[in-house]
Amino acid sequence: MALFRRKPDPIREREERLRSQLAAVEAQIQKLNAEVAQAATEPRLRSTAQPHAGPTPPGAGQPPLPSPGPSRSGNPFNRRTGQAHLNERGVAKYDLLGNLRRWWRGGRAGRSRNPQLVTYLAAGGIQGLPALRHEKRVARNRFLLLCAVTLVLLWGAFYYWMHNQP
Repeated sequence: MALFRRKPDPIREREERLRSQLAAVEAQIQKLNAEVAQAATEPRLRSTAQPHAGPTPPGAGQPPLPSPGPSRSGNPFNRRTGQAHLNERGVAKYDLLGNLRRWWRGGRAGRSRNPQLVTYLAAGGIQGLPALRHEKRVARNRFLLLCAVTLVLLWGAFYYWMHNQP
């Protein structure tokens, strides 16, 4: 019966598709890493243009890449990058004014980080999702239909009971 069957969730379907694409990309990365490792184990041929010249390591003439680790001094998103907010042990000092601001703003809802997403969710603008008002209307109509069917059944049972009494 179609009334009790759930409709597929388009966001969940999209998530599954993205997970499968991610798995395919990871498999491709592993395959390419295996090829690079295999090529690194094979002996390299020496050039005949320069006799007695050994193979040069890859990237010999290039400067080394910077480490990808986080740096405390260059973080553009941290407003407090200086040492002024740290005590002698390197622990952050107590910030009374900041705590008061957080406490004062605690009762009010903060602004969303992505207002466009909020707009899409409120209007039902994500492709494949019906608008919320449509979902409410469908739920209301199902409820009214169920109430009407229940009333008809109760009326029929009462009518049957009244006419079959001696």
